[in-house]
Amino acid sequence: MPSIRSNHLKAKLHAGGTAFGTWIVMNRNPAIVRIAAASGFDFVFIDAEHGDFSWETVASLCDMARASDLVPIVRPSEANPFLTNRIQDLGAMGLMYHDVRSRELVTGMLSAMRYPPDGNRGLTSFGASMDYLGGPGDEVRRISDENSMLIIQIESRAGVENIDQILDGGGVDLVEIGRGDLSMSLGVPMEPKHARVVRAIEYLVERSERHGVAVGVNCISIEDGVEMLDLGVRCISFSSDRRILQSAYSQAARALAGHTPASAAAGAGLSSSASGRIENG
Repeated sequence: MPSIRSNHLKAKLHAGGTAFGTWIVMNRNPAIVRIAAASGFDFVFIDAEHGDFSWETVASLCDMARASDLVPIVRPSEANPFLTNRIQDLGAMGLMYHDVRSRELVTGMLSAMRYPPDGNRGLTSFGASMDYLGGPGDEVRRISDENSMLIIQIESRAGVENIDQILDGGGVDLVEIGRGDLSMSLGVPMEPKHARVVRAIEYLVERSERHGVAVGVNCISIEDGVEMLDLGVRCISFSSDRRILQSAYSQAARALAGHTPASAAAGAGLSSSASGRIENG
């Protein structure tokens, strides 16, 4: 009998493991999610904060992710309880909230994400969030709450300084470090490898692990990912669909444009030789 998908990303991180995924920020075709799954990734982060996705697109991406045994995590534009419920109903197995600086936001979002008596999430029909399967009410509530994943982004000096207070009380499954905004807050704009940023990452890893919470970072290259793993980061999101495509296209365009075809070089030599014969004739 079919069963509801379990959140293996959450289970892996809670067990002390390491996970890998990528960001979907522009590609609306659900096939991009299947490609990510076929590549061996554990999850996809779907950007509904800076991206221009419609809710139909978010639903399609989440649905394909679940069908491909990939964990879909959605980042909404705001910490709104009603928006949180809608995104979960569309099939998201986790939500990521940007620039978290206090415990109050964590408490509010945990309440929005969980069913009563642990929260105030509204009940809907058995759709994508339950893989279109039904069951006893208590079982539905238990499985849904167990699968729900809360990810917070630390993107400011205040977030770094308040990390113990933010994590105290539990409920956070991953601390995702936004190095771009964090570098701005630390006075070294767009220098993600500056010593101040590296020290902040090391501090967040140390404090988060004390609370039993893994740390994640988005990495733009394999080398960058290896460096983060060596710092104790356990969740690597490798680049994004847009950046991967642009990087591959740019490399190809530069390499091809800079190449001199063998036929052109041979033609140039032939022309020179023919010109010499004419002049000497």
